[in-house]
Amino acid sequence: MKEYPFKNRPPVDEIASLRAQIQVMEWDAISGETPTWYCYQEINRMESRIEELKLEIYDSFQTECRRDVQLSS
Repeated sequence: MKEYPFKNRPPVDEIASLRAQIQVMEWDAISGETPTWYCYQEINRMESRIEELKLEIYDSFQTECRRDVQLSS
């Protein structure tokens, strides 16, 4: 598994979990087990959360890089 240069791993785990939930919701929508409108509403909500987490990870990465540069100076 790839190691990330930042210490904040929980967002990465949450993204993986959300992606798995999206796959289940897509299957529920296709199978008709759950109303399609509800599935896509939830999928959109989860995709928005993934984007928020990506920004959080990017910010953490930038903070770690800045800290490393300051320490090496």
